[in-house]
Formats: sequence, C-alpha cells, structure tokens
Amino acid sequence: IVCSQISCSLILQDIHALTEGWVIALGMVGVRLQEYKPLPVIKQEKHSLSDLFQYIVFEVLDKQPSHIKSFIERTSILEDLSAPVCNQLLGIQNSSAILEALFEKHIFIVSTNPSQYRYHGLVRELTENHLKSSNYDLYLSLHHDAAAFFRKEEQYDSMFYHLKQANDHSLMAEQLSEHGIALLREGKVRMVLGLLQCIPDTKKDEFGWLWYFSGEVHRLLT
Repeated sequence: IVCSQISCSLILQDIHALTEGWVIALGMVGVRLQEYKPLPVIKQEKHSLSDLFQYIVFEVLDKQPSHIKSFIERTSILEDLSAPVCNQLLGIQNSSAILEALFEKHIFIVSTNPSQYRYHGLVRELTENHLKSSNYDLYLSLHHDAAAFFRKEEQYDSMFYHLKQANDHSLMAEQLSEHGIALLREGKVRMVLGLLQCIPDTKKDEFGWLWYFSGEVHRLLT
C-alpha cells in the first residue's frame, strides 16, 4: 500500500477509531485495501470509511445463524449487555452462553467487566438504527421492556435512558417525579435537565414536582 507516512497514520487512526480495534473489521478492511485501492484513495472517495464499515457490519451479521442475528438486532438497544437483561428482552435463558460465544469469536462485542459486555460503538449504532427503521414497533417495545427491567433492578439511569429512547413522556414524567430529588442529590443535574427538556409542559402540570425540579436545575446551573 503506497501512501505517505503521515496520511497513512491519520487514516489508520480513523479506521481504528471507527472499529475500536474490532479484529474482524480490521481484517476485512485489509483484504479490501489489498484487492482494490490504497488508503488515500479510499479516504477521498464519495463512500466514507463509515459506509465501508456499515457494509462490513451487515455482511458479518448476515452470515450469523438466524437466532444469533435476532439476538444481536434486539439487544442492540442496550448500552451494556448482561445475561439477565438479554434473557428478559428475548424471553430466553441462554444469553450468557451466547454472549460468551460472541466474545470468544470476536463478533461485535467487547468485555467491560466479568459477565458484562457492550457492542462496538459503530456496530450498535448501525444495528439499532436498522431495527428502528425496519420495525419501529418492536424497537419501542424493546426499550419499554428494558426500562421495566432496570426499574425493577433500581438502575434508574438506565431506566430513564430507555424511556427517553421510547419517547414515553408519561412514564418518564411519573418516574422523574418520584426519583428526581434523589438524582439531584447525587449531582446528576444535567441528566435531570435533559429529561425535563423532553417532557411536555402539560405533563409537568400533571406532575407538579417537575416544575420544582426545573427551578432547582436552573438554580444549580447558574
């Protein structure tokens, strides 16, 4: 591959940032570079590196067995992956084995803690967006199910994340009215602000504490 040391270095940094070191993607990029064009040409083309990796993600995904493909698509809504929440979303009991197999095969996920994983950022973004555009009702249902799981587990940051993704203003307002004081005491002022900005004034009228939280957020940020 012929390119200047500086340009190659910058482009390789772009590649690594997009893939987060995903072994399969890096390998497939290498094959395509050897077969087709040098790095600078790819960099200058109309199709960006993101377009290239989008192709790679779906090429790898399409080669998976149907139950693995479904698992990846449905759990792509999650910021963090663990067997309990995956089992809950899919109604299965073998998520732990699936996650371990995906990790060992270097397919899409990285380990963050023992028995805890997450998807590579680009993989999650592309897969979740595809789910959202192809089956919006399922996308909303999965976020609601995830919110219910995290509510039961008292993981309220994650609960609010999924309620926000589901655009469930009613439940968001109800839960923020209940947990807002605790969040402010924990110093999560900007998180509360972000939630308040999503909730219509009519819902704030219904849950009067939200107006109080709006005032407190303003006071704390000024």
